[in-house]
This record gives sequence, C-alpha cells and structure tokens, in this order.
Amino acid sequence: MKLNLVLSTLIAATAVSAKPIYQFGSAATNVSGNGTEPLPSNGNNTNGTHANNTNGTGGPIPGGSISTGGTKLKVIITGGDVPINALSSVSDIDIEVLFNSTDVLNITELYSVANSTNVALDSDEYKGAVIIGNSNSLESLGFFESIVIDSPKAVVVSDNIWQGVIVANSSDISGMDPVVAAFGDKLIYSGVFAPNVDYTGVAKDTGIPLGICNYAGKEAVWFFNDTDTNLLGYDSIIRNNFPQFSAPSMGGNSSTPIVPIVYGGDLPTSLLSSLGSFVQGLVVISNGPAGNLTLTNSPVPIVYAKSGDSISYIGEDEVPAGAISAGYLSPKKAQILLEISLINGVSSSSDLSEIFP
Repeated sequence: MKLNLVLSTLIAATAVSAKPIYQFGSAATNVSGNGTEPLPSNGNNTNGTHANNTNGTGGPIPGGSISTGGTKLKVIITGGDVPINALSSVSDIDIEVLFNSTDVLNITELYSVANSTNVALDSDEYKGAVIIGNSNSLESLGFFESIVIDSPKAVVVSDNIWQGVIVANSSDISGMDPVVAAFGDKLIYSGVFAPNVDYTGVAKDTGIPLGICNYAGKEAVWFFNDTDTNLLGYDSIIRNNFPQFSAPSMGGNSSTPIVPIVYGGDLPTSLLSSLGSFVQGLVVISNGPAGNLTLTNSPVPIVYAKSGDSISYIGEDEVPAGAISAGYLSPKKAQILLEISLINGVSSSSDLSEIFP
C-alpha cells in the first residue's frame, strides 16, 4: 500500500476515533478499524439517550426526589443513559441535548460542549453545569473541560445524571476545576486526572480521586480541601502564558487539526518527511527507549506518551530529540492538549515543552 493511501486511511479513521489505530515498525503496518466499542449486552450501562427512568446508569431518582437547592443547574447531554421522564419532574434543572453519541467525542464535539457549558456558566440563572456522556467519553470530556473552562462555578462530567447533580450540589465544589463523577465506582475524579472508563463503566487506575459520592445520602464526600493541580493552578504556565486556551470555541478556525495517536516503533524516514502534508501533529505511544531516533526536522510536533492501566510518566530523556514528552498525561489527554494548542496557534517545540507537564 502506498504511503499516501495509508495516511489517507489513517486520517479518515482518526476523524471518528481518538483511539490508537496505526502501528509503525515490523509488527504491523495496517489500519485496524474505527475504534467503535461494542455495546454491552447486559443493559447495565447502555450507550445512547433513553426516555425512561429505570434503564442502565440513568436509574430512578435516588431517595425519590432531588433538588439543586433553589438555583438551577444546566444539564448538557452528549450521550449516556438519561431518564428523560424523571428529569421532567425536576423544576430546577434545564436540559440541553447536544448529541446522542456512543463513542469518544472528537475535538469539534468537545468544543461544542464547552461552548454550551460556557454560556450556562455566564448566566446568572445557573449555579453550574452537569455534562452527561457515555462512559468511554468521560476521560476526554473531563480533561478538555478542565483546560478550556476556567470558572468558579461547578462543572461536573458524569455518566449518571443523578450522581452528576448530587456532586454539582455540593457546597464545597465552588472554585474547583471541573470534576468527573464516575458511576461505576462512585468516585469523584479531578478532570485533569479523569480515568479511562471503558464501555462497561469500569474505571482503570488512571485517575486520581478527590472524593466519593454518597449516592443514597445524596451528598459528595471530599478527601481534600485544596484540589488545584499544577497543570491548571492560578500560577500555572497554561493559565498565565496561554490564556487563549480558555476560549470555549475554535474562533476563526474552519478546520480542526488532524492529530492521530499511533503505536510506537521506528518512524520511517520517508513518513517523517511527508507528515506535514497529511497531519498537523502526532501522538506516539512509547514502547521503549528512544534509541538514536532524531525528530528535530519533523514538520509537525510529535508528542510521546505512555499508556497503561495506571498513571505512567515519560520524561524528556525518554523521547527522541525534537519530540515532546507528555509527562503523566495519557495518550488521549496528550492528543487533546496538542489539538487545543494547535487550534490556538501554539506549535513550536519550545512552547509545547512548557505546556506539557
């Protein structure tokens, strides 16, 4: 298969998937699927939006009733299992349905969610926003909202509407960065350290919990008083040197950058020289020492990240010269941060090395 055909297929698949889909080196050189996860068969975490109050993670209202405390919450639906009928009885929740997605949201969809979130947070009518998505979008939604939304109001990402509302109602959530409330384990995670949750609702050990949701008691129990992260704290490089990252829209950009995630290996020289014609950036899942590979002449920024069932770290001394290390960010988070950077005109290796932890 010719190189340009391989990359064209790669780009087409990347448009519908944020998962690694191409592997360089001797092991494989073929494109494998569009990354769509199979639907579960047991009905416990059904993807898609459902108009009832008993299916899957939507479930009945805990304790029979729930209130936001007098000030409204905006609930933004992007997927997941949502009990529309039960929600209609809650007067202080307004619902906006953006998508009915069963897969990981792409960068255009993520910006659409951020725009709706920002509109709600700018309104005196709402004290916060709850974003509902399918389980395997929680990591992307949580991390993206954390980067793009900078507001003292509550922003909660969840795959369960009632858990999201319970956490958003917490008196201690004001001033926190966006959090992820995963229904499978009831834990509340930092959006920056949102876990990789599979389609069954199981959260991998890739997240850092800040608290837990007492679902029966309808309260959030927090583990820490201060939940600022170094990546996004008030004195962080992103918040101080790159304030444009907090814009909840793509501005005048009519097209989104193409940033595939690829499995590591030896990147062919012929591919490197052609990258700029096909993609605007690349995230490589590291599979070992960098060796003698040099990427100083790459026409696009290349970020190396580690993948696994727990938080991993990759440092500057572990990546090829000219590449950027993702630090403790997963490949999916690294892809999102690189896309946000490129959309905002940040592409130099020096700037990106500052931005990535």
